[in-house]
Amino acid sequence: MSDGKAPMQGPPGLELRKTLVQKTATAAGEVWAGWWRTQLESQGRAATGGWPGTLSEARARVFDSVLPEMQKCGVHELSFDERELAAKTLYATARRRWLSHRER
Repeated sequence: MSDGKAPMQGPPGLELRKTLVQKTATAAGEVWAGWWRTQLESQGRAATGGWPGTLSEARARVFDSVLPEMQKCGVHELSFDERELAAKTLYATARRRWLSHRER
């Protein structure tokens, strides 16, 4: 029997947390891509070729940049799934930015 209502997707707040993780990780990815560009330019090297970052580095950046921002919003810990979502979002954002702004 259906009362026409959609089933709940989980406790209230999970979708809000997911959105916050994605927004925070996206911003961190933009910063990471810029950081790489600055590092290469300071060495006199051109920002060319494929994205130089790794998913392992993205996971470390979750703890260095995403988690502190989340803590400012009252989220003091991230689940494993949230950390992976953050790392993959951060990595994908940085890579996409890098590839769209690299020198040819």
